[in-house]
Amino acid sequence: TETRTVAKLPHNLTKMEGKAATCEDVGNIEYYVCSNCGKLFRDPEATQEVDFVELVIPVKGHDWGEWEITLEPTETETGEKIRVCKNDPSHRQSEEVPMLEPDPQALRDNLRALLFEVEQGNIEAMKQLGDCYMEGLGIEINYNEALYWYFRAIEGGNVEAMNKVASCFENGLGIEQNMYMADYWSRKASNG
Repeated sequence: TETRTVAKLPHNLTKMEGKAATCEDVGNIEYYVCSNCGKLFRDPEATQEVDFVELVIPVKGHDWGEWEITLEPTETETGEKIRVCKNDPSHRQSEEVPMLEPDPQALRDNLRALLFEVEQGNIEAMKQLGDCYMEGLGIEINYNEALYWYFRAIEGGNVEAMNKVASCFENGLGIEQNMYMADYWSRKASNG
């Protein structure tokens, strides 16, 4: 058997650009890869061989700022708060802020005022009284009473009350669920 010495091929390096780590993705330092031997190098002269693990820049992770309320909650609507990542302002988190607890005295006062307006024949007050019964605002939830006041408001032409009745039929609140009637009242409200 004959033994021959084979000339070592020179390194053929390709530069791999460095990439900064982000909140969610790893980065890497600049390095060079040899297409002949597959080795990785820190320098273009191929004198500092490195392991792939040494090239990796770990994920930064989020550095969240303080929560800021962007939409104040009310007694009838939830609010919203956001926080922004200090590392990358395009990364945002949002959360719902719960509704405020209603002030019982204010609810009772509102109910008294609504009842006075209802006695005066105020159609909008009739719809609002239906809302109070539907949502338990100042009074115990009673879907039958809510429907009664919604129908009274409808007699006066209140379109919002028509939508409320459609929702009651759709969800079976105070009345047997009936999708045909839900659609009927929804269309009627759309036509004004």
